[in-house]
Amino acid sequence: MLYAEASEFSLGLFKKVSFHIYDTEMVERQGVQFKRYLVEQSL
Repeated sequence: MLYAEASEFSLGLFKKVSFHIYDTEMVERQGVQFKRYLVEQSL
């Protein structure tokens, strides 16, 4: 399996190359919260 962490911006690219979302998480960077998508792809 391949695993990656995708932002809202990059999620479309990961989906185009057959990654699937398996979880999400909220992350804070410099006081700003955003959702990050945990994606995976079978080899």
